Amino acid sequence: MASAFRSPTRLIFVFGVMVLCSVSPVHSWSKEGHILTCRIAQKLLEAGPAHVVENLLPDYAKGDLSALCVWPDQIRHWYKYRWTSPLHFIDTPDHACSYEYSKNVKVWDREIILTALKEYYDKDLDLLQEDLEKNITNGLWHDDLSSWTECNDLIACPHKYASESIQLACKYGYEGVKSGETLS
Repeated sequence: MASAFRSPTRLIFVFGVMVLCSVSPVHSWSKEGHILTCRIAQKLLEAGPAHVVENLLPDYAKGDLSALCVWPDQIRHWYKYRWTSPLHFIDTPDHACSYEYSKNVKVWDREIILTALKEYYDKDLDLLQEDLEKNITNGLWHDDLSSWTECNDLIACPHKYASESIQLACKYGYEGVKSGETLS
């Protein structure tokens, strides 16, 4: 039974760290990003762990993990939680194309999510979620799924994901972009 909870436990831990680290006074993953992350994570849980997660949720969430995922965006306005701002997400310097935890963990620009939502999905969060899920289940990221659960400890996966993400961003997002150009 412990092995059944191994991957979901890691997923919940990573999600929890993401949520705890997502408070920022100026930039953040945004309400929509947190909702999407929780919806997708909950859908990917196997039946047993999904049942455990649902039982851990308060009654007002009605079994929906995403109902609790906006709290980082709510508490970021509270003075006592402003200390978490520097822990948010990853910001790599121009032309680095590499990730180094001690230097790059800073903030994530919420405009990435909001711009994609507006320009490609007519502000429909459900459509964006559907596309992300398709990429995970039978699309662009399908072949990577098994490697996402191969981590030695609870900290190894976030570092691995961050390294992979910046490599993909450099390969596909920043290829041919000159310093000072605005990406559109």
